[in-house]
Amino acid sequence: MDLRVTRVPRWRWLGLGAVLAAIFGGGLEGCRAVPVEAMVEGSVGAPLAATRWRLAALDGTALAEPQTDPWPYLQFDAEAERMSGHAGCNAFFGSYAVTGAQLSFGPVGATRRMCAVGMDREDRLLEILQGTVAFSIEGAVLVLHGPGGEPVAEFTLAPGNAP
Repeated sequence: MDLRVTRVPRWRWLGLGAVLAAIFGGGLEGCRAVPVEAMVEGSVGAPLAATRWRLAALDGTALAEPQTDPWPYLQFDAEAERMSGHAGCNAFFGSYAVTGAQLSFGPVGATRRMCAVGMDREDRLLEILQGTVAFSIEGAVLVLHGPGGEPVAEFTLAPGNAP
C-alpha cells in the first residue's frame, strides 16, 4: 500500500481563506460589537464605558452617609463587557450589554459576607441588577428605571471620572 502525502501549495490555502472570509465576514457585518458610547448616543453626559458610579438613591430614598466602606458603587468595563461593584458589604460582578436605552445584566455573582448594617439595601441593589432595566444618563447622574418607568436606583459619577 503506497501512502503519499500530497502537499497543497500555501498560496491555495491563502486563497481559500480569503474566499471564506469574504463569505462569512460579510454575513457577520451586522453582528459586530458596537462601542457602548455609540449605543448611548441619545444620552446626555458620561457614557457607561470605563466609568464608576456611586449609589446615591435607592427606590427614591437618598442614601445617607453609608455605614460601610467602600461606598456602594457600580463600574463598567466596555472592552470586557463586564460590570463590577460593591454593594456595601459584598463585592459583585457580571456581564452587561447596552441596547438603546436598555441595560441588560448577565448573571450577577457576589461574595457572601454577612454584615450587621445595610443588608436590606444590598439585597435590593442586587435584585435591581438582575435582568434588563431602562436607563438614562442626565449630566453626571445615571438612573436605572423600573418596569413602570420609576427610578429604582440613582448613581452619581464617582470622583475621578470625567463627566
